[in-house]
Amino acid sequence: MRSIEKIPSIPAIKTGLVDLCDFLLLAFSKTEAVIYDRIMYELGSFAGESAEIFANYFQAVHCVDPWIDPCGAPSIELVEQSFNERATIAGNMIKHKMGSVEAAAGVPDVSLDFVYIDAGTHSYAECKRDIEAWYAKVKPGGFIGGHDFEIPELHAHDTFPGVQRAVKEFFGDLEARTFPDTSWLVRKP
Repeated sequence: MRSIEKIPSIPAIKTGLVDLCDFLLLAFSKTEAVIYDRIMYELGSFAGESAEIFANYFQAVHCVDPWIDPCGAPSIELVEQSFNERATIAGNMIKHKMGSVEAAAGVPDVSLDFVYIDAGTHSYAECKRDIEAWYAKVKPGGFIGGHDFEIPELHAHDTFPGVQRAVKEFFGDLEARTFPDTSWLVRKP
């Protein structure tokens, strides 16, 4: 496993994602393989900050993002360039330039250890669609999670109420574990 110290300091996401990865490390170490031997997909990789953190914990991080800006802003090219540079340095970030549902169609069911959803506008409809498309891809005992599950103690407003609603509706009685960066995580029975 590479040293987490090689990652540039990104305090807002780093703390929560490292906590999440450390939690996964403990959860997976109780099974047949260590976490670094496992494969994950990140939906919505943007500039690659979170994928770079995941790359320190997983054998391969498949990064799914269309890298398009619906407003046509030229800065999306710089964002994608940043991702490409991070992926080259990490060496285990695999780029899939496409939409989430399109990518899910090419992934076999029960083949993944972890899926992290941080794509699109974080609306209820998009989050629900992504959970529905990717849940079947996760192995029993694997995890599905994502970002922007607002935690009231940390945030004065609920910016993405659709994420909470989609997670709570889909998983029902399965409680989502949350992390300081507003990440959420559910283990598949």
